[in-house]
Amino acid sequence: MEASPIAGAYADGALIADGVIAVEIAWLGAETFVSFNKRAVQRLEARGESARLLS
Repeated sequence: MEASPIAGAYADGALIADGVIAVEIAWLGAETFVSFNKRAVQRLEARGESARLLS
């Protein structure tokens, strides 16, 4: 099974929970990842994924 490109954004120390959530929402068909975690949002955006930071 090929690793998800979204999961790769978390391989170097970002919060694992956000990585798991990002993979799950992508699998369920969501278009945008939303989080309070600025680092997680930055990593996904850097990979070209749609992400939004809540404040």
